[in-house]
Amino acid sequence: MRALLLDRLPNISVANKIDAERPLNGVKVTDAGLVQALLRYGTYDAYYYIRESAENYKANEYQYAGRLQALDLGSIESLPARAPDDLLLFTSSHHVAKFVPFRQWSGHEEWPICGRTHGLSANSLIPSYAWNYFADLRAHDTIICTSRAGQQALANIFASLEDSQSVAGTRDKFPVRMPLIHIDGIETGVSPAVSEHTEGFVVLSIGRLTASHKADLRPFIAAFLCSESLPASATLILAGDDTQGHIAPDLERFAHTFASSRKLVVMPGITASVKQALLQVADVALCMSDTYQETFGISVLEAMAAGLPVVAPNWDGYRDIVVHGETGFLAGTQIYPDTGLLNAISMLMDPSFVLGQRVIVDIEDMLRWIAVLAANRTLARQMGQDGRDRVQNHFSWRAVVHRLEDCWSEQFKLGKAVRASKPRAPIGFMDYDQVFAGYPSRRLSPQTVICLRENAGDLVARALGGELFSTSPIAGFSMDLDRRILDLCRSRELITFAELIDKAQTENSGPSMVAAQISRLVKYGLLMLGPGSSTQLTNNKEQLDEVDHDSALSPVGI
Repeated sequence: MRALLLDRLPNISVANKIDAERPLNGVKVTDAGLVQALLRYGTYDAYYYIRESAENYKANEYQYAGRLQALDLGSIESLPARAPDDLLLFTSSHHVAKFVPFRQWSGHEEWPICGRTHGLSANSLIPSYAWNYFADLRAHDTIICTSRAGQQALANIFASLEDSQSVAGTRDKFPVRMPLIHIDGIETGVSPAVSEHTEGFVVLSIGRLTASHKADLRPFIAAFLCSESLPASATLILAGDDTQGHIAPDLERFAHTFASSRKLVVMPGITASVKQALLQVADVALCMSDTYQETFGISVLEAMAAGLPVVAPNWDGYRDIVVHGETGFLAGTQIYPDTGLLNAISMLMDPSFVLGQRVIVDIEDMLRWIAVLAANRTLARQMGQDGRDRVQNHFSWRAVVHRLEDCWSEQFKLGKAVRASKPRAPIGFMDYDQVFAGYPSRRLSPQTVICLRENAGDLVARALGGELFSTSPIAGFSMDLDRRILDLCRSRELITFAELIDKAQTENSGPSMVAAQISRLVKYGLLMLGPGSSTQLTNNKEQLDEVDHDSALSPVGI
């Protein structure tokens, strides 16, 4: 049996962009699309996910939702005991180290971890990858790269960590594999574009409207409106999410400063249905990017799947999707390599906008290729069909899932060779018992005696009626477990914490969850510490006395 554990379940209704007012970016689309594709095309026996809250509406919005199995604080504790033969731990982020503590706690070091890259320019990137670098990651773990340029960037990041004098010799060479898999897929059932008009000419750009994290569109707007080579009746449509930048009105005002027979139409906050309608009326897809933020481009795939030829910058992952001269055209990009100041302030302010301004896209080259397509509609249609075929063969979700499962099979094979051993690197989690040992005045022990509080009938009724406890923002608390604990306490005049935990736990409520609910019942006064319990308590005074009050607790600057 093979299974996959997702660290979270994406909100597919957000990714489908039904509500135009909700923010959207490419990573949300691909995260939800990948899970949907796994449920539809995947061959695994089970797809577990960490249930974030008591509300479970996210799962029900997926097709084939019956293949999803929720794990919460109660049930996840029993997973190691009933684990499938092969379990892959998957995160849609690059934070693969987040699974290391869980793998170490479970005792299944053979379980592989898999993550993926998306944006590689965030100012917190180096700290997060340092976390990956020093965590106990192994050769059967993987960070999937979605473009060749992104793969090289990731290799450069880890090479710089290995070369740093401050970390040299602290661990072996970073063992994690970084294969290239274009994991941003698309369903290819969309009808191809059917635009047959000859009078007008529509250039369509779909993507977030932000000059910092997508593309500065003003240079192209100006060149488009002033061009002498494009049809006089040509229209440029800029559509996409504008909930972050709110720049749509500014773009329209900017366009009005040019005297031109051509039109600019800005459509912020489009829904998925409007997007599909726009793809049907367009002649050419303009896919702009001058950002370091993303490593792929879902908008490029969507345009190609709709049968549109694409004109895009020769930049990052775009060059992996568009075949120049076959499915569209790529325009040159240039940059002057001097980022010393930006390197220095990257943890103090976001340098994304400045970095993007330093990327020089050959706009004249883009206009030249668009003019070629405008003059030769037969060529445009042929390139659109070739692009659609390329998406179906290489970027459909079915093809993506197949390549992922091949990668995971190799990870499982490598994991079988892992031998149980002491962790080779720090676990990397917050040890609440150790770090906060000085917080409580006393600590309970397994031998602490518990008993039912007399005259607690009204509180018990309110608790079991769902009217007493604060609503939990995290799934796992169970009214059935409360009832089970209370019944055990009724049957025994006195019972220790350890015995109550042992007798109350079930497959869906492990010992950690039982301990939490016993504590909550004591907190609310339904249970109480039994006679003599004070002798079972450990005072933390000795531990506090070990703190150097002169240095650690004295006020600074007084």
